Amino acid sequence: MTKIVLAGLLLATSTATAGGGDLFAVAPVFDQSALEAKLDTFGDGPGPDALAMLITNDGVVNQLYAVRIPPPYDGTGTTMNMADSGATLFALGDICRDDGVIVVPYIKDFNVRVARFDGNWTTTTIPDSVSHSFTSADCVITTDGWFVSAQDFNDSDIDIFQSIDSGVSFSWYGQFGDGQIRSPFDGAVRDQLVARGPGFSQVISVHQRNDGMMQVTEFHTNVASPGSFESDPFFALSPPASFTVVRESAAARARLGYLVSFNGDDDAVLAHFPYATPRTPTLNVLGSINSNGAQFGFQGGSVVPASGPGRRHRVIWSDLYKVAENGSATTVPNYPAAHIGGPVDGCRTDRSSGGRTPQIRLLIPRVGSPGTDLATVIDPTEADFIDGFESGDTSSWSCKVE
Repeated sequence: MTKIVLAGLLLATSTATAGGGDLFAVAPVFDQSALEAKLDTFGDGPGPDALAMLITNDGVVNQLYAVRIPPPYDGTGTTMNMADSGATLFALGDICRDDGVIVVPYIKDFNVRVARFDGNWTTTTIPDSVSHSFTSADCVITTDGWFVSAQDFNDSDIDIFQSIDSGVSFSWYGQFGDGQIRSPFDGAVRDQLVARGPGFSQVISVHQRNDGMMQVTEFHTNVASPGSFESDPFFALSPPASFTVVRESAAARARLGYLVSFNGDDDAVLAHFPYATPRTPTLNVLGSINSNGAQFGFQGGSVVPASGPGRRHRVIWSDLYKVAENGSATTVPNYPAAHIGGPVDGCRTDRSSGGRTPQIRLLIPRVGSPGTDLATVIDPTEADFIDGFESGDTSSWSCKVE
């Protein structure tokens, strides 16, 4: 496989080597295996209830569950709501959350739908999505509202929908791609939407074109519809020809820029897009992805940004990687869900009692039997100190909410 990086871009290829093991505590949170999974919380502040959004299958149809996981996140007190079901329910996007309201986009009957929580769960179809077929969904929040992206299978473009009422209703905002953006159904990488944060208007989308090139599109949501989109290719992969495996992707905002990881021809690629120059990323090939795991015939991915300077990002595929800001990477040898396949997602938490012990919470498939677990990772090398603060939980969560 040939990979080409365009002029002005740096490719930092590293071979991830086995480093010291982390400490893992694994708790059951749902007794069904998930086809897709996203992790966040129901609120801000210390010790919030965690939220796992899961798509499962009952043997006939897919079902979308919202699972509430209260502290101390050990599987006790967990409750669930089935938000939706359908034979063609898929493409669960990242969770958007702000001021007690949660929006989670997904696809049903090839239309774009959102599950919304404001004390109760409701689901609605975005009206402007019903005339075409869509294959992906994602969500971000900016200064200008809530935005959902979706790959239009008919036009080979990406459509953007905007809500100015916290996800109650969405209208069409804009479209980009010039008929060149391929879908996961074609074997392409699933597109990702990621915003700089609620206090900014800057957004990027990362997606794959007909010719195999990965492309980044930047836009600012303070521009009125139909928006102004600027795109640049940045990484050459094989042209998507037909579906063979699910080529997933994941994204999050970090201290210095956006982090996007994707399945690039069965390699785990991590791209860093600086906020100041988001169309000129640096890239790092972390290692290979095993899409035919011991339990699932596909492999999801996730990115958990570092908690500050000198800390390490976590990137999860069939292996769990620790990645320094300079791009150097190591694998975690005792990651409990290594090479079993299936969906994964993660958040970072900080626990305080006179000091700080960063932790990573991972939503992973249960190893060896049906189910979904929450794994808590403690990395002693990144703690200011460990003070044994284990009674109760006053952790503050940082997830992918935009």
